[in-house]
Formats: sequence, structure tokens, C-alpha cells
Amino acid sequence: MKNLSKRNNYEKRIPIDKVRETNGEQTLSNAIKNIKRGVVPLTKGKILVEENTDGTYTIGDGFHRVAEAILRGDKTILADVGTHISDALEIYRRLKNNS
Repeated sequence: MKNLSKRNNYEKRIPIDKVRETNGEQTLSNAIKNIKRGVVPLTKGKILVEENTDGTYTIGDGFHRVAEAILRGDKTILADVGTHISDALEIYRRLKNNS
């Protein structure tokens, strides 16, 4: 398993048009619908993304914050960028499925 420590992460303002969804349960389209219905994100601050080799960023956490930024017309969003987020998400999904 890869090292999941935060030392591999860095803070960066990333272009929203480079943000991609994971193949998980949450989608940006659902998050946008939720925000339009009045759902307020439970967390604030930076989103968590994994940097891909093609220059895009996969969302690990922060779908509703990205949705809010899209609806405001923001061009960028502050992110904690990492390289091993997919590993952390897989561990989370396994734990969630076992509970």
C-alpha cells in the first residue's frame, strides 16, 4: 500500500474546469441539485483532490463545495492536492461497506 501521509499533499488553487468526479457514490450533478434545493455543505475550506497525469484533478472530498463554486461562476477553487487520495478513498469505502 502507498504511503498515505499528508507530506505528499500541497495546497493549490486549481481550475474548476479541470476537476473530475470519482466513480463513487457522489456526483457533481447531484451535488449541484442539492445546493439548488438549499442543502448547505457540512464542511468549509479546501477540497481534497488527487492530481492526475493528464492535468486534471479527481475529487476526493468537497463535491458540494465545488458545486457551490460552479453555481457562483468561480473559475478556481482552493484544494489540498495529493497523490494517494484514491488509496484513502478505497480504505474508506471498504470500512463503510463492512459496517
